Amino acid sequence: MDADPNVFSVRIASSAERGFAVEVDSPVGRCQSTLVLPWPDESALSAMLARLPQAVRGQRALELVRPNADDTDEAVDAQTIGEQLFDALFHGESLALLSRNLDALGGELSSLQIRLHIDQADPGVSVLNRLPWELMRDRRMGEYLGLSNRTPIVRYLEVPRNYTAFAFKPPFRVLVVMSNPDGVAKLDLDRERSLIESSWGKRDDVQVDFLSKATTDQLQRRLQGATYHVLHFMGHGTFDRQSGVGKLVMENEDGSACLISGEALGRILRDTSLRLVFLNACQTAQVGAGGASSIESQMSERAFSGVASSLVLAGLPAVLAMQFPISDTAAIAFSETFYRLLPQCRPLEYVVAEARKRVDQLQFESGATEWATPVLFSRLGDGRIFESPFRVTPLDDEQQELLSRLTLKMRRYWIEGKLDKDIPIKPPIELTKELCPKALDRAIDDYGQYSHAETSDAELLVPAGKTIASLFDENNRKLLILGEPGLGKTITLLALVQHLIQRHDADRNEPVPVVLMLSSWSQSKLSIADWIAIEIANKYKIPSRLAMRWTVTDHLMVMLDGLDEVPEENREDCVAAINQYVAQQTDIDGRCFLAVCCRFDDYSRLTNRFTFDGAIKLRPLSETQIRDFLEKFGDDLAELQQILDADPQLLSEAQSPLMLGLMSMAYSNNPGVFSRWRELASSSPESTHSLRHLLIETYVDQVFSRNRATPSRYGREEVMNGLRWLANQLHHQHQSVYLIENLQPGSLDNRFHGFLYFVLHSLVLGSLLGGVLMGVWHHSEHVDPSFPPASETQPYWLVITPIWVLSVALWDWWWTKRDRDRSPERIISRSLGSRAVHAVFRITSFYAIWVLLWMMLSAFVGQQDSEGSMLLWLSHPLSTGVTVAAMYALAVGGRDTLQYIGAAEQLRWSSKRAMFGAGIGLAIGFAAWTMYAISNWVGIFNESVVDGVDQDQRTVFFHLAFYLPLGLVYGFVFGGLKMSMTEQKTRPNEGIMLSINNSVYGGVVVGGVAIATMLILLPNLFPNSDWADDWPSYIWLGALTGMIAMFWFGLIDVVRHYCLRAILLLTKTAPWHLPRLFDQASDLTLLQKIGGGYIFRDRMWYDYFLGQSEATAESNDSNSPGR
Repeated sequence: MDADPNVFSVRIASSAERGFAVEVDSPVGRCQSTLVLPWPDESALSAMLARLPQAVRGQRALELVRPNADDTDEAVDAQTIGEQLFDALFHGESLALLSRNLDALGGELSSLQIRLHIDQADPGVSVLNRLPWELMRDRRMGEYLGLSNRTPIVRYLEVPRNYTAFAFKPPFRVLVVMSNPDGVAKLDLDRERSLIESSWGKRDDVQVDFLSKATTDQLQRRLQGATYHVLHFMGHGTFDRQSGVGKLVMENEDGSACLISGEALGRILRDTSLRLVFLNACQTAQVGAGGASSIESQMSERAFSGVASSLVLAGLPAVLAMQFPISDTAAIAFSETFYRLLPQCRPLEYVVAEARKRVDQLQFESGATEWATPVLFSRLGDGRIFESPFRVTPLDDEQQELLSRLTLKMRRYWIEGKLDKDIPIKPPIELTKELCPKALDRAIDDYGQYSHAETSDAELLVPAGKTIASLFDENNRKLLILGEPGLGKTITLLALVQHLIQRHDADRNEPVPVVLMLSSWSQSKLSIADWIAIEIANKYKIPSRLAMRWTVTDHLMVMLDGLDEVPEENREDCVAAINQYVAQQTDIDGRCFLAVCCRFDDYSRLTNRFTFDGAIKLRPLSETQIRDFLEKFGDDLAELQQILDADPQLLSEAQSPLMLGLMSMAYSNNPGVFSRWRELASSSPESTHSLRHLLIETYVDQVFSRNRATPSRYGREEVMNGLRWLANQLHHQHQSVYLIENLQPGSLDNRFHGFLYFVLHSLVLGSLLGGVLMGVWHHSEHVDPSFPPASETQPYWLVITPIWVLSVALWDWWWTKRDRDRSPERIISRSLGSRAVHAVFRITSFYAIWVLLWMMLSAFVGQQDSEGSMLLWLSHPLSTGVTVAAMYALAVGGRDTLQYIGAAEQLRWSSKRAMFGAGIGLAIGFAAWTMYAISNWVGIFNESVVDGVDQDQRTVFFHLAFYLPLGLVYGFVFGGLKMSMTEQKTRPNEGIMLSINNSVYGGVVVGGVAIATMLILLPNLFPNSDWADDWPSYIWLGALTGMIAMFWFGLIDVVRHYCLRAILLLTKTAPWHLPRLFDQASDLTLLQKIGGGYIFRDRMWYDYFLGQSEATAESNDSNSPGR
């Protein structure tokens, strides 16, 4: 049988020879070995085990019988025992095999479970059950195996029953059994209970019930009447030395002790909902000196081991038992971490290892190793006792890599880039949350009335300490978050994202949260699913089709922020579209994971309501919370508290954490700010609005005055103008995050500026392309007499090509304006056939314009003497035009060439696209040859052919053998080098810079292919021509071909981008170095950088700068001529 891919299985059996037989089965190989214990006899082993609990507690005075010594004792510690056990089990071939497996961690292996198989029915190995294998320590690495979640240790019991993890839904329910019968040493279980209730028992995702009358009848009744996931036993254990059976000490009805074996208890527990039993041996469960009863004299912590194995063999999936007495500090620390991670449906050995690490962190300085006290007995294959209803099927390696990169972006952009920097007040105040069932559509009946029973405020209040992640899970991961401006809706959403990212890091089968801003949604024919795919592609550079697939398969959880930022006339449709998306996703597999944020007042005005499972509302800060916050600053803000107490309106505004933070900051630096506000309030009806603006202005003043001594490139007015312009751009683009590489012509202020951009980009792009083409024909005249002299052709290429680019842009703009409601990116939603027809039409129309311009030029310059001479003179321009038109049309894709600027941020090779491109290249090569042949044949049969032209018709067919292979090779290379968005982009304008790099790279590749192709084809096709040995011509023409390819691989968009930047500079709309300006604003904390983009700190800041932008625009309009 093949080895489990993540299990290092160690099977130990008795042997006729000295020691024990060991068989190792691992992911990278198998071997056999022997185990010889380092203690010479039973007395030495018993002496070590008797003193081992003291060593684990950090008491180093352990008397250990040294091997091969008669009466000499040596003081050692638990670390020494761990190293001895490791060396005894792993040596020689088994040690080498373990090392090979450990080396594979982080590569093919994510973790390696050390699974110990010790046969419970074999009396020859019973002594091994008493050894603390959890202490095993590799002295080479200086590491304990059991302290790492990558090498957890499990005592595995083979049970001939399959176990399937069931879907778990919070809360996690624990039944704590408190057994403290008469006749045995009394335990302080009331104290134990209070410790539980004050620690892990108060977790919002754990429900704890106590059974204080620990009879078997009461236990059975309790398990029959409710669903419990874990039984947590606190009490005594005993070990019957005559029968060799471990037993638990429970109670009779009269309070006396009742011994029950693990086998008997297992029959009670195995048919219940229990999935885990936690046997907790307490420190006080030690035998007293005198007067002990017969039961007390038989007490032993290793009794729990016997009970644990019996329970697993009886059918329980897993049991956690204590092999030594454990201190309260260690027990609570272990339990807190254990019960925090267990509801997250992670593998049980991972949870135990993390809980061990928590105990080790607390006791590291003391040298104690109580983390090794818990022992995990299990029969689980994959270690999971619960299956999360939210886990998804694994992806293939390539998709998982992309998903991991998306997770990294979520952490960098939204957690490190915004959440960690966007806490409005520090130290932060825990926001009070309340359930808001009336906000959901399911709460309204057919008569428009709320169908749920009236609920009191106390019942709606979310308990303090309950995390947003728990609320999300309890509502089947469909949650609406409401609140007033500045209360922290986005921070709450990002806190949820942080929790979900942590879950995904621990379990790759957990979905990944992805944050999207609803401000970019507008009423359109696209569904929310299509919009999500496009947004993920644009914002996070994940292929749109892959993003759509991940949303369908629930690998993504969509976090939608800013419903209130959707244009008011579109909000109703937006809510309806999201509801439709939820219904469609739920119909697929019954699941849909998303959260939405919105201002409470804006949402309340809507008639459409979300059909989610839950909604919460953030409550404003209470007066007590405000007072407690201000008191932390002592006398510095004492007077501010008095101002708030005297002004109810100011106090109301301070209930927002954002406003409270601004007030504290403003007052600390300018105590007179509130006096100024009162003056403005007396003359302005919008006093709240003016207060917010005044506080922001005060903050801006303080920021610039504080940084006055710091050298900066831009002054205050330039920064403020740039932020006004940015707010205006975000407003018109319906975006919240601004990427400089997404700068579009629509950012220009008026039509005249648009006309300037149109002319400038056509002239620059056409001149560059024309110059390259002129270089091709300028050199070709030296080797082919059919070309006109260079003095005649040079001005034509420099004139015709810019005019052609200008004409193509006009034509394309006119043709696409009837379909302008579709954004340029949405070409992805078209079918393959529709896109193919669209591409053919574009190529044909672009080429028709090219032919028309050249024929007009030919007539104008006097080549109209005869039809033959004109066509012969046009043969090469017309054949070239096929390639130029095709490349230009395909390079711009399905976009409006005038209105949209894209980017080629990454080049990847695609064999499938290469084969498709080869077919397209053949077609283009044949079309180019056809135009060449027609013009040449007409010229050949015309009497006025220029001298020196080879009139043999076979020459034309030889050109066919040149054009077709050349088109095939070019099509293969151009098609195979797939342009895409980069997976990681963390610098502003990085997309354009990458486009420049890739255009150069693509040009070099294509130029090299062109040179190689000509070296092979031309000498063989035309052995007697001047081309045969003209190697410099090959290099020159190949270089020029590479320059043409640069336009294909992104240079077109780069030219357009910088032409647009130049127009913005010339019209004094924005500075040339936008990244420097926005970076300076970020350093001044006026903006925030999200990856390679920029976002305002809060909607209030955005409204402030947008209002200033609109006021400036109105002022300019009123002062402009004609008004």
